[in-house]
Amino acid sequence: MHATLEETEALVGQEQGKLQRLQVELTNGKSETERRLAEKDEEMENIRSDTTTTTTTTTTTTTTTVSQKTSSLIIFVISLSDLSDSANFWH
Repeated sequence: MHATLEETEALVGQEQGKLQRLQVELTNGKSETERRLAEKDEEMENIRSDTTTTTTTTTTTTTTTVSQKTSSLIIFVISLSDLSDSANFWH
C-alpha cells in the first residue's frame, strides 16, 4: 500500500508538472495574442490617420483647383466682354 501511495504521489507530481507547463504555455500564448492585437490596432490607427490626411489633402487640392479654374473663367469672360466692347467701339 505504501508503494501504491508513493506511485500515486509520483503520478500526481507529474500531472502537476504538466499542468504548470500548460499554464506557462497558455500565458505565453495569451501574451503573444495580446501583443499581435496591439500591433494590429496600431496598424489600423495608422491607416485611419493616413486616410484622413490623404482625404484632407485631396479635398484641399480639389478646392484650390476649382477656385483657380473659376478665377480663370471669370477673367476669360471679362476679357471676352472687353474684347466685344472694343470691337463694338471700332464699328
